[in-house]
Amino acid sequence: MSQHGVDNARTFVDRVRAQTSMFKQSPDAAAALSTALTGVARTYGAVDDALADFFAPMAWARGMTPPRYRPPATGQLAAAVEVKRGHCMRIGQAYIA
Repeated sequence: MSQHGVDNARTFVDRVRAQTSMFKQSPDAAAALSTALTGVARTYGAVDDALADFFAPMAWARGMTPPRYRPPATGQLAAAVEVKRGHCMRIGQAYIA
């Protein structure tokens, strides 16, 4: 391993130790961060699912047809993202806490 890699690893370990200490001293902050990150993960998952649904017709044997893209045009895809995503206000509040 190069010296640069060793230095990066040490820096990373130092940061983890500092954060671990902070979270031990403030369990509420750890819980708030966990809540915020869960919301972010839910949002990424919702968008990922929506993209998979949107691009799926390209992989179908019969190709793309207008009926296969009707859900995005009618707002069904956006509605699905809205239902599954994390809520930005809650994510922000948890992060601030």
